[in-house]
Amino acid sequence: FKEEIKALKDPSSSIKLITVKHDNLIIGAATVELVKEEGNLAFYVRQLALLPEYRRKGLGSEIMQLIEKEARTQNLSSVVLM
Repeated sequence: FKEEIKALKDPSSSIKLITVKHDNLIIGAATVELVKEEGNLAFYVRQLALLPEYRRKGLGSEIMQLIEKEARTQNLSSVVLM
């Protein structure tokens, strides 16, 4: 499986789209927003979805781990699942 992080609007956008592909088919996605919260920056995971046949295989957890890793890289204060 291949994860990709892309800006939805432009590179400076605070909203990112994460897609999970298998054989060039998008099988899952999540939207993440960079939000200023009480003076700190945080990722808000707005949506996370997988096609039914790919659920219960740990892919949702992998997406969250990818988001958490990126949050640590950017020194963000938290990741919030909405």
